[in-house]
Amino acid sequence: MENTIVELKCAQIKMQHSKAATANLMKYAEDNKGDIICKEEHYIHQGREVGIDPNYRIYTAGEAQSRTAITIRNKEVDAMLISQLSHEDTITLEITRGDTNNISEHVLGQTETHRTRPEQGR
Repeated sequence: MENTIVELKCAQIKMQHSKAATANLMKYAEDNKGDIICKEEHYIHQGREVGIDPNYRIYTAGEAQSRTAITIRNKEVDAMLISQLSHEDTITLEITRGDTNNISEHVLGQTETHRTRPEQGR
């Protein structure tokens, strides 16, 4: 099996519930072609995150107001929330792009981690 490098651009931001931070994040994501954005203290209005491009996918967890979220901008990236490992302060996703799987976990106040393994038999 040939090993290929799959590049994913990731960013992490603490937004402090700011509209301005949300606007700056959207500009940053567009300018830098970021694939995955891990956010803390994102701006929520009436129970929904606002200011994020509607074409982006937003992952949150928990029944209370989520304090963390992962936004995926790249349509080539497939993601699935692992709800057993996620709650208001932690988002855990299985991320697939091409024949590579990653487990991405964003914990409030910590950086994300990635464990990469090629898919067998694809």
